[in-house]
Amino acid sequence: MRRFIYYFLITLSVLSLSACGFHPHNRAMNGEQTQKVVLFSNDPYGPFVRQVRRELKLAGITIVDYSEDQSVMTLTLDNVNMTKGNLAVGIDGFATIQQLSGDINITLNQSGQENKHFELFEYVTDNLSNVNRLGNSSRQELNEELLYSKLARKIAIKVSQNGHH
Repeated sequence: MRRFIYYFLITLSVLSLSACGFHPHNRAMNGEQTQKVVLFSNDPYGPFVRQVRRELKLAGITIVDYSEDQSVMTLTLDNVNMTKGNLAVGIDGFATIQQLSGDINITLNQSGQENKHFELFEYVTDNLSNVNRLGNSSRQELNEELLYSKLARKIAIKVSQNGHH
């Protein structure tokens, strides 16, 4: 009986994960052909593009400088537009909840196909009620890194989805 319950739970877990769209993060480890992409950006060495490179690498996508190969996709990144706003203010007049949001336009192009344009949006919410206000600048940097990471992950997913037909 225990063995039946064990196998039932394992089967249920596998079916649940596959039903929600779960897939291993690194395609290269699954024996699939490694996807290649050329990356264009106004700030190729900035913190956001470094995060995009990291996420693409984690997704098993190789970034190349230049290629005449027709199967290599180009990824063009616009600048990230960030907006910071207060969602709640305490009685002392200071913000208690802040939201940092960011959006970016990306373009994917593969030879012989039409350009694909995507606008990606992400946000980070921060509860400031128990925070020393003097440490807000380092907290702001951490929130920006988190926002960059979330946007970069979405970009890697878009590239991955559009590179395999």
